[in-house]
Amino acid sequence: MWMLVPSYREQSGPSQHLSAAGLRATQSPDLTLQEKRGHGEYRNLREREPARWKGTPTQVTYSEHCDDFTAVKTKFLLIAAIAITGGLESARAGNLTAYVTGRDSDNIVTFDLMTGASEVVATLVPNARPRGIVVDGAGTIYVSTQGDNQNIKRITPGSTPLIEHFTASIGNFGPAQLAFDPSGNLLAAGARSRVVFRYDITDGSVIDTFTESGCCNLAGLAINGTDVYAVEIFQGSIHKFDLTQDPVTGFELVTNASQLDEAIGITVGHNGNLFVSSTLNSRIEEFDSVDGSYLGTFVDAAVLGVAGTGGLRYEPFLDRYYSVTGDRMYEYNSSGVLTNTYQSELLEGARGVTIVVPEPASSTLGAIGLVMVGFTSLAWRRDDTSRRATTR
Repeated sequence: MWMLVPSYREQSGPSQHLSAAGLRATQSPDLTLQEKRGHGEYRNLREREPARWKGTPTQVTYSEHCDDFTAVKTKFLLIAAIAITGGLESARAGNLTAYVTGRDSDNIVTFDLMTGASEVVATLVPNARPRGIVVDGAGTIYVSTQGDNQNIKRITPGSTPLIEHFTASIGNFGPAQLAFDPSGNLLAAGARSRVVFRYDITDGSVIDTFTESGCCNLAGLAINGTDVYAVEIFQGSIHKFDLTQDPVTGFELVTNASQLDEAIGITVGHNGNLFVSSTLNSRIEEFDSVDGSYLGTFVDAAVLGVAGTGGLRYEPFLDRYYSVTGDRMYEYNSSGVLTNTYQSELLEGARGVTIVVPEPASSTLGAIGLVMVGFTSLAWRRDDTSRRATTR
């Protein structure tokens, strides 16, 4: 038995539903940059490739405000399939979850992306000042701390969370943003240590460190395959490293970008480019990941009344960007449009963010297939009066 778990987002104003990754216009190589980045990207694609849209097995919402096609099937398929195989309790436990570090509240707060509910999953000692965060496939949380031994903590969630010192202290205000390498080992931007640390995921020992001559105050960290990107918080430079080399080699991809004012977060986005949070001017800036050229402002959060853009994460499964600051987390679509805001009084000084997408078991994947087959018979049509595309 299964049930539809609806999105809690309202269907008004800017589109507030999830995009199906397969509908992204950026996957069409013949589109121009303007079409890829503009609010009309899906409309242009639909008009130029009508056969591709006819019979698309998904419910699509057309928003007149931002002229953007988005899909609600992603959440529905995932949660419905989990409910089929594991019941309602499994569906609840399998929700899409954002983990956010509260640097000023010394805790880890989660947001349920289905309901918006928040809770504290771990509280650190006073003045631990947590920053970066990642979660492994087993649900174990790794958090970098600016205080309390200035290292990385490993947290096993539970009614009484087990919080351990996972790595040795590195001093210099501790590590910053974290990431996993292709082998599952842990990478950490070394902040004032001016290196990237690579830790053995089994015991927290240092495998190696890597840097290059221009590195200074590395705060943000992102990985794309075997390419690692690190951004400097004060200098605004971005460094690129190649993990296939032994020892790891790197170079300065972007030098002292004037657009960046205290860069804290960096992520590889929907189009393969680099997106960097510039905290003091409340912007998210876009850079080419190959040649480092500046491509423009992706989000000007100040215009939206948002103060600061701290930690930043792109989640490809949802095709959404998540930026945190203060007691809030903001969600943007791949056109840079604000689609949702999450707020919690449990959170202060939000600094790092990561998104956890549950991995369905093989039986769940079969259930997803059955649900998708059912959707393929749905016909796509557009209602010109309501400007909303629906399924029937």
